[in-house]
Parts: sequence; C-alpha cells; structure tokens
Amino acid sequence: MSVPRTPEAITADWLSGALGRPVGSVEVARVGTGQIARSFRLTLDGGDTLVAKMQTPDAGTLKAADIYHLYRKEVAWYAELARHCDIRHPACHFHAIADDGLAYLLLLEDGAPARQGDQLAGESESRLNAALAEAARLHGAFAGERLSLAEPLAAFPDMPTELQVQMFAHHWPGFRERYAERLDADILALGDRLLPRYGDFIDYESEHPSLCHRDFRVDNLLFGHPDGRVIVLDWQTLQIGAPASDAAYLIGTSAVGDPDYRAYFDRYAALCREHGYAPPEASLWRDYRVGALSGFAVAVGSAMMVERTERGDEMFAVMAERPAHMALALDSLGVLVAST
Repeated sequence: MSVPRTPEAITADWLSGALGRPVGSVEVARVGTGQIARSFRLTLDGGDTLVAKMQTPDAGTLKAADIYHLYRKEVAWYAELARHCDIRHPACHFHAIADDGLAYLLLLEDGAPARQGDQLAGESESRLNAALAEAARLHGAFAGERLSLAEPLAAFPDMPTELQVQMFAHHWPGFRERYAERLDADILALGDRLLPRYGDFIDYESEHPSLCHRDFRVDNLLFGHPDGRVIVLDWQTLQIGAPASDAAYLIGTSAVGDPDYRAYFDRYAALCREHGYAPPEASLWRDYRVGALSGFAVAVGSAMMVERTERGDEMFAVMAERPAHMALALDSLGVLVAST
C-alpha cells in the first residue's frame, strides 16, 4: 500500500485497506508534542480510536531522521523486534515506510486514558520506578545470547564516530550561545570539557550490552493506563549499547527535587536481575555513571537540529540541565576518562 504523507491522506478508504475491514468515516485530530514525528488520534465510525504516527513536514528534521534512520528503526521495532519482549508498548495494527525512508505510518493502540509525562515538570519517584521496570524488561529480553534477536538493526548502522564528533563540535557553540544566560556556568563548563572527549563518549562500550531505547524519558511514556503499566513510546532511536544508560537518561532528564541517584540505580539493578539481565554491579554502575552524560549530549544535538519552538527551547534547556547536574554529581566525565 502507498504510505500517506499528510494526515488528510488518511481517509476511510485507505484505512479500510490498511486494517482489512470496512471503515465508513474517520476524524483526525493532532495529539502529543512530538517534533521528530507527529501523532494523530483517529476516531473510526464515531467510536473506536487509533493513533496514527507519521513523519514531520519540517525539512531539517526530516534530514536528521534520515541520517539517523529514525523512521526505519521504529518500523523495525514494531515489525520485527517487539514480539521478543514483554515491555509495555502500544499494539501496532499497521506499519509501512516509503522506499525513500522519509515517509512512514504506524497505526497504534490508543493509550488513553493514560497520559504523556511532562518533560518540563518531571515525574514522581513512584512513576519513575514503574518506568524503570519496563526498561528492565527490554534489557533482559535482549541480554546475553538473546542479543542476536536484535540483528535487524544491523541494517541501520550508527553514524561513524568521527562524524558524530564533528556534529557535536558544530552544535555545541550554537547551543552554548543560545543557553548562555539560561544554564549555570558549571553546566556550560561540562560541555566545554566533554567536547574534546566526545569521541571517547561515543565509543564507550558496555561489557554487557543489550538493546537500548536511547530516548527513555517521560515525554515518551504514558502513565495512568487501567492495566497499571507504563506504556513506552517512540522507538526511533534503538541501538545496541549500555542498558544502564537508559536508566540514567530517564533519571537524569526526569527526576526532580534532590534525586538520590544511587537509590534509583539500586532499584534498576534489582529489576534487571528479575528480568534476566544481571551483570556485575560494578560494571552496571560504571555504565550508569557514564550514561548520565547521555541526556546532556542528546539535548545539545536535538536542540540544534529540530524545528525551534518556545516549548522546545525550554524543554531542551531542562533536558540539558538536569542530566548535567547528575553527571557532575556522579563525576561521569571522570569515569569516562578513566575507562579509556
């Protein structure tokens, strides 16, 4: 089937073919705050609802999505990988991607009445721990010999380290200037010190890799579903790597107040053991500490690549600020240097 490139192209006739059943009418309404992709709630025949997820119309964001294989990775998750894992994700009723990789469509379970977390506000300890339980399910499902189940991702190789270093070096001065009055001096200094070590950060390898979500933050989670589970969204950034970086990314970007970073780690480690991922604690703790840099690094690149909005500016400032505090508290850069 052809892939609709606009929400207006998601017609009742098209849906009838995609779902394999008659659809008489459809109402389309925008939901969520995604910038890499857009989501729309579809009300079918005045009753049942689905969520359609599709590419952004912004040319710059589309280019970034193509460079990083974001849409292809998300389709691969629903088409080939999700069945191996009991993490709570939306059921997928249809998936397709255009040959050029710049248009795709997912028809997903509507998670309502569950609601998206708020990146700006952060989340409670209980909700973050519930989210860590889902991360542990993902990491356990692809640990050890089961890592071979993630083989479909081999079709979407990561960008070479040298190019990623060049991109961070390109983005950092503009980010630093944009947020010079918004972020504390020690956070800006962290970026200055990370810059010459960015290649080491990209090349850091866990001794016990598994499949990682790599954008595991509350904007990509739905809370409050009747089944009691946290629903995990946005599978565009999948990568083999250090699983504890997902946990650090979540806590760094989303914990508020005065977080006890070690307590969150201990909870995550215990959950991982329950789900079949049990590396030595010292190794897991090292991965977690280095992983605290992830939220900061992602904020820098994302802020400078996607379409700029007022909410986006503040979200990326917070997204850099919180994990930077975590990285400073855990001496993440020092651990990285000692590991190289």
